Amino acid sequence: MTYYNYLYKTFYLYIIFGVILAFAVFSVRTLHRYNNYMFETESQVNSIIINKSRIKSQTNEITGLTDYLKKEFSLDIETANSDVLTFEALDRMKEALGDALITVEAFQQTEGERALPVEIYGSVGDYGMILQYLDYVESLRLPKFNIGQLTIIKEETGKVMLKINGALAMPPIGVRAEASSRSLRRRRR
Repeated sequence: MTYYNYLYKTFYLYIIFGVILAFAVFSVRTLHRYNNYMFETESQVNSIIINKSRIKSQTNEITGLTDYLKKEFSLDIETANSDVLTFEALDRMKEALGDALITVEAFQQTEGERALPVEIYGSVGDYGMILQYLDYVESLRLPKFNIGQLTIIKEETGKVMLKINGALAMPPIGVRAEASSRSLRRRRR
């Protein structure tokens, strides 16, 4: 019975030490997780600071480039018109199609669209090259290229030539667009 009394008296002491030990284990585990989260947060903050400076330098670079374009080339989206964008697309087309001969005629105004007739004439080595030419001109979105006629010619020398007649068409935009939309409204009345 003395053993029972001893256990009975020390039972509360064991429970108190068990609760203290559980609290200590819980506290160590919580502090360890807190420490890990602090390291993660610190690395994320450092990453944000690095990205902030990188974004700021890229923003300054873009601002400098747009200022240069506005100053040197007088390009501004507020004053841009469909003709400028059409000629830029024509330049990109000449670069992409390489040695092809590209001829243009005067702009034609249709209702709600301004078109530049274009003729592309170039030598092609095989069927794949024809598809490359067609894929390029059909991939143009602004201005879009409307194919009017496609001709494949075999010359006496044996060279195969491709001739594409079409037009770079674009709705009027910018300063001229406002004037043309006003004139269209007047015609409808």
